[in-house]
Amino acid sequence: SSFKHSKTIDPISWETEGKEMDRQDKSRIKTSREIILGPYFVLRDYWDPLYYELEWLQLIDKQEVHIKGNASKGKSHLVLDIFKQYHDKALPAIFISAKDFKTEENVRSQILEVLDLPSEVTFKTFLDNLNMFGKQKGVKSLLIIDGLNESLRWNIIWESGLSEIRSEIMTGGYENLIFVTTYRTSYEEEIFGDFFYQSDNYYLNFEVSGFDDGNFEDVLEKYKKYYNVTFTNNAN
Repeated sequence: SSFKHSKTIDPISWETEGKEMDRQDKSRIKTSREIILGPYFVLRDYWDPLYYELEWLQLIDKQEVHIKGNASKGKSHLVLDIFKQYHDKALPAIFISAKDFKTEENVRSQILEVLDLPSEVTFKTFLDNLNMFGKQKGVKSLLIIDGLNESLRWNIIWESGLSEIRSEIMTGGYENLIFVTTYRTSYEEEIFGDFFYQSDNYYLNFEVSGFDDGNFEDVLEKYKKYYNVTFTNNAN
């Protein structure tokens, strides 16, 4: 991590701790570092694997990634954070909530409607421009659809809709575009069918596990120390 080499943490750095001879001062340095940087490292360990996957996809000839996870595990949080990073750097990215897909109409048409694009704009034109903007910026543009299972007619529109989008992207030669979706794990078979069992498609699928019994207490303690919070039980 770049934090480890940042001059702003020299007083509490690993190197400073190693050089300190006084045991009490050495302990204070370590405690201060854990309080200040602890929450960052816990969250870094949680998010980094998927950030690395996204960076990896920027470098290889793949144009889609599908992120699954159980309820409240951070799928939306993750893709929104990635979208924000793109937005902050003025890079091309589109974020759509699948909740906005409310009919059985063709998915590609619904995407254009949700984005309120002029009626003369076709889905191909939309992809052409998104890909072109990515090429101009030297990155892969993102088309993110979050929460496939939250569409009103999810069980009707997505299996065929995803195939149509995938086919158009693959045949269009869009080398500067990544199609990203998120969905709840329990809906995988109904939405994707056997897609991830075909050829090498399994590595286009990643899982967000979130905080669980194994790391929740650690996260909670870091949070309390960082924000100097004390939890009290007021139950009678």
